[in-house]
Formats: sequence, C-alpha cells, structure tokens
Amino acid sequence: MTNGISSDLIFRVQEVLEDYAGNGKLVYYSDIEARIGEEIPFFLWHSILDPIYEELMALGKPDLTVIVISKETNYPPFFSQ
Repeated sequence: MTNGISSDLIFRVQEVLEDYAGNGKLVYYSDIEARIGEEIPFFLWHSILDPIYEELMALGKPDLTVIVISKETNYPPFFSQ
C-alpha cells in the first residue's frame, strides 16, 4: 500500500487504462472512477498513476498514464496552460 492506496486499486486503474489505450482513446478521471466504482480525491491520483508509469517504464512499455485527462480542461494533469 502506497500513501493509503492499495495495489488492488492501482491494478484496477491500470486495467482501465489498458482498455482505453487499446481502443485508441483518452480517458477522463471521472470515467476511470465510474469503471472502478470508487471516487478518488484529485490529490491522490499521482499515488496511483506514478506506480503505473514506473512499472511500465521499467518494463520498456508505453506510458499509459498520458491518456488520462481532465474533463474540465481536456488537458493532462500537469499541462501548463
């Protein structure tokens, strides 16, 4: 468990990202929350997406976390406007 985030939650989010990426689509945070049936405070998302990113990079796989965008801005979370 990282920052109170279970490995199961991280796994379920990664599954959603894989589904969306496999279909060539971007995904909103709210879509992920709807699919996993759990609301996640915005400040905790980095604790979920960072381990996914780190694992994929270590395996030489594409970064799935780049497909996550904000519904309000249609930008990724760290995009400087």
